[in-house]
Amino acid sequence: PPQQALTIALMLVRDACILLFFSFARDNKRAAGAAMLYLIVLDMLLPFLAGVAGMDPLRYFLLPFEAGHNPWGSTLVMTLHLSAALWLVNWRLRNDAQQ
Repeated sequence: PPQQALTIALMLVRDACILLFFSFARDNKRAAGAAMLYLIVLDMLLPFLAGVAGMDPLRYFLLPFEAGHNPWGSTLVMTLHLSAALWLVNWRLRNDAQQ
């Protein structure tokens, strides 16, 4: 369905924003490594731990690609993720511009 493609596209842009957040830091020598670590934690470790702990709503919020869920709900969740990532990039740019 087209909603699933949109959700994946939003996730890719969110991941790119996370990389930008670390790349725009003053000490950005390890930006790619830090971004990869955070993406592994965000996309794999936290959903796994939430699933093991029986926190299915939290698991769905962290990784909204569950079968049987509303596809528009998944798009909404990933839009929230992207909004947070864009806010972080904006914060980084404004914070560095002031210093």
